[in-house]
Amino acid sequence: MSFTLGAVTILSLLIAIAMGVVTWRLVREERRRSEARVAALAEELRRETAAESRHRDVPEPDDAYPADPLALDGDPVADIALFDPPPESTSTPGGRMAALGLAAAIVLTALAAGFLAISWDGAERTAEAPRAPVELLALEHETQGTRLAISGSVRNPPDAPEASGLAVVAMAFDETGQMIASRRTEIAEPTLQPGSAAPFVVELPADGISRYRISFVLDEATVPHLDLRPPAHSLEGTDS
Repeated sequence: MSFTLGAVTILSLLIAIAMGVVTWRLVREERRRSEARVAALAEELRRETAAESRHRDVPEPDDAYPADPLALDGDPVADIALFDPPPESTSTPGGRMAALGLAAAIVLTALAAGFLAISWDGAERTAEAPRAPVELLALEHETQGTRLAISGSVRNPPDAPEASGLAVVAMAFDETGQMIASRRTEIAEPTLQPGSAAPFVVELPADGISRYRISFVLDEATVPHLDLRPPAHSLEGTDS
């Protein structure tokens, strides 16, 4: 699942980059066309202005002009197209916005797919049933010189999967409750099959120990356990 999530994330980033490049090229092409249209319009206006200038340079009879310029039919400047607004471009901003909207939709779709993959992965992890706790069958300790040997037996429940690399962690505390030593040791069986039990032994420095606790670890995660041993002695404990 982590591989699928990584692949979806990388694909989303690639699609976003590709659509960004496509959008940039569309905008650049639209700008180039707009500049070409403006240049063509300017050239057309220049030609019309030159034609008007040549027409004005040709002498006309005096009777071609009325005595009163205001007597001309219509507005004298009405027929001059030099100052008319340029025609509207056939490519409207709506086209560019449509292209940008399409790119944004594709990017959002890719991102949504990534989020759905993350949600699916989280839901799958949540749906996984928690591992059944291991069972502590026996626990005792013995002082051997300067060492405290903690031994016991642990069983994997019959309905649980096999446990490979199950380890026991022992923590020692002084009279004030401060931890003064800890040790992690794997149990005797490398792989504990369902319904099977195995012994363990953990040694700690005996100096200053008032009490100790043990816990079990599998795949770097603490495994809950059920205490099925007889009543404990004064130094014994199981909570981590």
